[in-house]
Amino acid sequence: MEFANCIIADCANKQETANVLEKILQYLTENITELDHKYALTFENKLIQLSKNLQAELEKASSVLQQYAGDKRLFQKSFKQFWDKLTNTLQPYLEKIELASNKTDETFQKEVNEVIENCNKLPSIPKSVEQIKKYRNIRGSYTEAYSRYLHIVRTDLSKQFLFLDGKIQDSLDTVKSEIAWLLTDEVQLGGLTDVREIDFLKWMADHIPGDLINLKLGFKTISAFNVSYAGIIQRQVRQHINRLTPDKSPLNLTPDIVMLLLEEMFTPQQLDINKMRAMSPTIEQIKNWWEKHLPGLLNSDDVPDEKKFKSQLLLLKMEQEVSSNNAEKSEKVLIKIQKNHQLVINLCKSDLDKLLSEPKQLAYAMVAEFVDRILYAEDIKDDWDIFLNDEQVRQKVWPEFKTMANRIEIQRNWQSLVKQIMDINQLENMRFL
Repeated sequence: MEFANCIIADCANKQETANVLEKILQYLTENITELDHKYALTFENKLIQLSKNLQAELEKASSVLQQYAGDKRLFQKSFKQFWDKLTNTLQPYLEKIELASNKTDETFQKEVNEVIENCNKLPSIPKSVEQIKKYRNIRGSYTEAYSRYLHIVRTDLSKQFLFLDGKIQDSLDTVKSEIAWLLTDEVQLGGLTDVREIDFLKWMADHIPGDLINLKLGFKTISAFNVSYAGIIQRQVRQHINRLTPDKSPLNLTPDIVMLLLEEMFTPQQLDINKMRAMSPTIEQIKNWWEKHLPGLLNSDDVPDEKKFKSQLLLLKMEQEVSSNNAEKSEKVLIKIQKNHQLVINLCKSDLDKLLSEPKQLAYAMVAEFVDRILYAEDIKDDWDIFLNDEQVRQKVWPEFKTMANRIEIQRNWQSLVKQIMDINQLENMRFL
């Protein structure tokens, strides 16, 4: 201890006691400022030490809840489980689709068979010669009746195949729904939204951020993967249906025997038989043409008598054919329409049978593209990481993150309080001298 002075006095003596007190008061008067400074400095040092001790405790308090939330570690664990589940769900499904890609789609086959059956039962197909004769009377000739029937049959036939529109897409939509179920239920992404089946794929395409290019593209591609009737079926059957046009399937009612006789009498340079068939498809027209040319032939000195004789016999043959052919025309028209109709159906069925595995092949192509986009594209795992690590997204996918969110809030509040005290507990706030 330090002392300012040493005084010996008799405390029983009032004078000596008063002298001591006077010296003390004099000393205090002379040194009060210095004494106050020393006194204040002592408490300042104590405050500084207390602040240092408090800072040490605050640093401990700051880290005491550091592991309380542990969201980073939990996410890493959850994401690893998610990625394993995603790859081990979609890859085997792709392999299953690939194995079936060359097999007949039984649902589509059933639809095709129904359409073919309806084609065979077209009500527009004439069933009797009476129908042909009646239509001939209306149209004015068998050729006109035949042409009109072809137009009706062709349009009715093509309409039947329109019922296949959307059937391949139905098969693809079934696969899309299966993929959506795998993602929502097996991979457990269902918590993201109440939307299910195909609409879930579209929801993902709409809600994945645009900067996650490959991930967004994968869902956008599969949700928009559609095929049209025109692109798959119509181009196959239309080439055969077009056979039912008068220009591609002309009616020829001229007896073959007449044409054979004309071929015997004339060389190809003198008479083009095919052109003759096209210009004069009926025996009446051939006979009229022959009657016009026969006089000149008979009066010509350059034509042998034998050929002139055959020419007269040919005219007689034509007249006989005209009289007997009228009774057969309606039947010939009926048979030709029915045969052409059946031929077209058979050709269409043959081509469609080759397409029975088309829905499964398209499904494989669709799934393979989707799996490539969301499993194997460059940086795709990082895309999934970023998407799922969003606070709102991960709470929906993993319920434990909802509890973790409460812990995180407590941790944030605690850290905020600790920081407020630290801001107050600054050394400069403890110095007042």
